[in-house]
Amino acid sequence: MLKDETKRITSKRILLFLAITFALTYALEFAFVLPSGMQEEASGVLYRIVSGIAIMTPAISVLITRLLTKEGFVEHYLHPHINKGTVRYYLLAWLLPAGLIAIGILLYFLVFPAQFDWNMTYYMDTVLKTGTKVELDALRKTMISQTITGVILGPVTYCITCFGEEWGWRGYLLPKMMKCMPVIPAVLISGLIWGLWRIPYVLGGLNYGLEYEGYPYLGILLMTLFCIMIGCFHSFVTIRTGSCIPAIIAHGAINATYAAGIYFTKDGGDPLLGPSVAGILSMIPVIITAVIIICILARNSACVNNSLCDTIIEESSNGDENVE
Repeated sequence: MLKDETKRITSKRILLFLAITFALTYALEFAFVLPSGMQEEASGVLYRIVSGIAIMTPAISVLITRLLTKEGFVEHYLHPHINKGTVRYYLLAWLLPAGLIAIGILLYFLVFPAQFDWNMTYYMDTVLKTGTKVELDALRKTMISQTITGVILGPVTYCITCFGEEWGWRGYLLPKMMKCMPVIPAVLISGLIWGLWRIPYVLGGLNYGLEYEGYPYLGILLMTLFCIMIGCFHSFVTIRTGSCIPAIIAHGAINATYAAGIYFTKDGGDPLLGPSVAGILSMIPVIITAVIIICILARNSACVNNSLCDTIIEESSNGDENVE
């Protein structure tokens, strides 16, 4: 098959995947999830069920697209490819997100030292509002232990929900885009698409709430930036291993620890600044990491000139079987 013809077919598959993903997600979010979330009725059974389905729509769209286009499941990017050359990227995916989040939290409290509260006033008030009585020492120990547990077990705990996103964005969209363009644009544009997909979640108050100045535009802008930046890391470990599983691990690590700093603030912090990693100040370590990753990819001429990045994958696989 001619190269141009391959790109044409691949482009059609990308567009079909995106159309299905956005249509399903936006329909579910705007019809069911968003109204409940904005009215602070996000505890109902229907809300939780539909939210769970919505977060799985990228993976569901992969299945639908593959079936409709009859392309099969050969290049599924779900093979772990664990060997001496790739295990370092699995460790990186497991541990680096928590490290970046910790640095971001530290940076936020260095800039706003008055916000740090060892007495956990904000979280204590939140717990007391539920009618639960708890001692400060017990609450503090619980949160510290939960944070440590999140670092260790978070990637496993969140693997199912994170699979829903990562198999779509890193296991399908990224490899397809890398067949149509150089790797760096593919990485950045796939992250941008991921951020745009999350617009309904931002509208519903996820990550930034509903009462910040500039709602919802600043929230959408920051979430899109965050998805592009952290998407660089998720894409990097995917490219280096030939599998989206490390991206699932990294995503789970973020979900397990992203809000750790909020528990030790007086008022929950500033949603647009931090200490949540989605705030621009706490996001700085993630941005720096993304820049480093882009530089690493740019220095590898094979990766820039060969949109499939076969050379990188073969080197990192250290003689293991080729990427599926």
